[in-house]
Amino acid sequence: MTDGKLSKLHAYLEIIRYPLFPIPIVSTLPGAMIASDGRISWRFPLALLTATLGYFAGMMKNDYFHRDLDAKAHPNRPIPSGRLSAREVFIVASSLY
Repeated sequence: MTDGKLSKLHAYLEIIRYPLFPIPIVSTLPGAMIASDGRISWRFPLALLTATLGYFAGMMKNDYFHRDLDAKAHPNRPIPSGRLSAREVFIVASSLY
């Protein structure tokens, strides 16, 4: 991978707050187990994936809608720093829902 692609990947990992990705899994897991009476079906991983992608999209949309505030308060975040464009983030986040 080139440096440009790695820096873009790093910016995306930063904007989705990748260290926090267990949150949607942990919060979805109990409900999925209860709803399925403890039986794991194809819907189980789909529910976890849907929750995780929705979480990522929410983080990206948050940064998109707060980009003007972040320009002052958090200028090193991916959108204010110019590592990702607002348009690009909006399109990717919208496609994750």
